[in-house]
Parts: sequence; C-alpha cells; structure tokens
Amino acid sequence: MKSTFLTTLFYESLKVLFFISFPFLLSVLFIGIIIGVFQTLFQINEQTLSFIPKLIVVFLIFTFFGTWFLNIIINYMEYIFKNISYSIFDLC
Repeated sequence: MKSTFLTTLFYESLKVLFFISFPFLLSVLFIGIIIGVFQTLFQINEQTLSFIPKLIVVFLIFTFFGTWFLNIIINYMEYIFKNISYSIFDLC
C-alpha cells in the first residue's frame, strides 16, 4: 500500500508540474524563436531584445490561465491532504 500511494503521489506531482510549466515554456520558446528569426533577418545583434516580449507573454499567460493553474494546485493539495493518513499509517 505504501509504495502504491507514493508512486501515485509522485505521478500526480509530475502531472501537476507538467500542466503548470508547459504553457509557460512553450510560449516563451515560440517567442524566442520568432524574435531570433527577426533578429537574424534584420541582422540585429542585441541579446536583450527578447526579454520584454517574453515577460509580456508570461504575464498574459498568468492573466488568462491563472485561475486554471490555481484550480490544479488546489485539487492536488486536496488530494495530498485527504490521502496523507495512508502514508502516515503505513510508516508505523
């Protein structure tokens, strides 16, 4: 029982991590590629040019998907608190 609970807990934590980090990583990746292509086409060698668009995109993602992220985290924490007794009793 202990290993099953811990395996499920680990799986759920990776799933939450994936669902929360994936939109940020994917959008920043695409913005970085678009800015990089723009810099290559116009031969601009400024390294700091892509920071502001990336920050704007991250802020927009927080604005539009923040409640969804919060619901995922709340559901995960409820799952942990409901099932924490299984791991405590298995250790004894």
